[in-house]
Amino acid sequence: MYSEKNIVFAGATTVFAGMLLGWTRDPLTIGQEDDKVKIDDVQQKIGVVDVRRTKVNFIVKLNLYEFTLENIQKAFGINANVVQGAASKTLSLNLSGDYPEGELLILCKGPNNVLRTIRFYKAKLTDRGDTSLDAYGATVIPVTFQVLVHPDYDDLGSIEEEYVPSSVVID
Repeated sequence: MYSEKNIVFAGATTVFAGMLLGWTRDPLTIGQEDDKVKIDDVQQKIGVVDVRRTKVNFIVKLNLYEFTLENIQKAFGINANVVQGAASKTLSLNLSGDYPEGELLILCKGPNNVLRTIRFYKAKLTDRGDTSLDAYGATVIPVTFQVLVHPDYDDLGSIEEEYVPSSVVID
C-alpha cells in the first residue's frame, strides 16, 4: 500500500574511522556500479538468456562543509595527526602512505521517521574534488569513498533501522 510516511526528507550524519565529519553541503550520494556478463550465445535460443552480476562497487560521495584541520586531513589523504599545541593546532602535509581507511557510518532517517544506520565495514578515501576558498561562499571539501571488502565479514556492510514494535501499524 502506498503511504506518504515512506517518503523521507532528511540529511545524513557521516562518521569515518571513528571521526564525525560534521556538516555537509548538498546530498550525500551512494552509488552502485555493477559489472555484468550477458549470456547470449546459447545455440538453442535467440537473444539474451540471462544477465549475471560479476562485480559490484559502492561509491559514497559528499561535500564537507566544515573546513577543519580534521576534515582537511581526511580529504587530502594525509596520514599525519592533527597536533594540538599550547597556542595552535598543526597538521603536517605528510602525504606518505596510503589513503585513510576505516568503517564508514551514515546515520539517517528511514520511512515513518525511524532512525537508520548504513554501515560499511571498510571504506577508503579514493577521490576528492578541488577545495576552493571563496570570498562569497562557504568553503566546501568534496570527498569520495570506495567501499572495500573487509576480511572479517562476508558482507560489505549492513542497513539497520531502529526497532518498531509490532503494535505500530506502518502502511
